[in-house]
Amino acid sequence: MDSKDLLKLLDGIKEEDTTPTPEESGERILIIDGLNLFLRNFAVLNYINTEGTHIGGLGGFLRSLGSLVKQLKPTSIYIVFDGVGSSINRKNLLPEYKSGRNVLRVNKTSFDSQETENESKTN
Repeated sequence: MDSKDLLKLLDGIKEEDTTPTPEESGERILIIDGLNLFLRNFAVLNYINTEGTHIGGLGGFLRSLGSLVKQLKPTSIYIVFDGVGSSINRKNLLPEYKSGRNVLRVNKTSFDSQETENESKTN
């Protein structure tokens, strides 16, 4: 065998991945859909602070997150929120995305109008 043949053999050898899997390392990863968790709490919890601002979404989000951490004891947590225009981008890729859904007010009891509800979500 000459040196070219030996180099070909060496090139054919693949490096073995010795990185442990999450199961082997004991790592527990928690991935959360942040907007979903916020909106679920926003719709259900009618918490109002002393200034009259609806805080059910934020307060419930934090309580739910705390409960998940306590139950699952993750080593890492990733919270992902949809970006600006994410639904529009998805609809451009797949026109049937969420087709047939009507825009409904999330929390029908606390707000006088859709504008008031939307303001409360962003403040």
